[in-house]
Amino acid sequence: MNALLEFLTAVGTNPDQQLAFTNTPEKTMKLAGLTDLEQQGVQSGDAKQISALFAKEQTILAVACIDPVDDPLPDPDPPSDPDDSE
Repeated sequence: MNALLEFLTAVGTNPDQQLAFTNTPEKTMKLAGLTDLEQQGVQSGDAKQISALFAKEQTILAVACIDPVDDPLPDPDPPSDPDDSE
């Protein structure tokens, strides 16, 4: 898991981590293994800057995004309405 995500989760949910971050933010972030760029983002307090740090993280949502074979039973055309003169 990403060190920044783990750090933000811990600070958001663990009162001891919250206190440690409040008292010594630089030391707490360094102990969590955050890079200098991540530390700067957290210290900025800017949500857009922090979320941009996650932009390089990509999740593979699907291995195949295409239909593997042709549909053996294609859907028939809808019935036409002879009274529909439009």
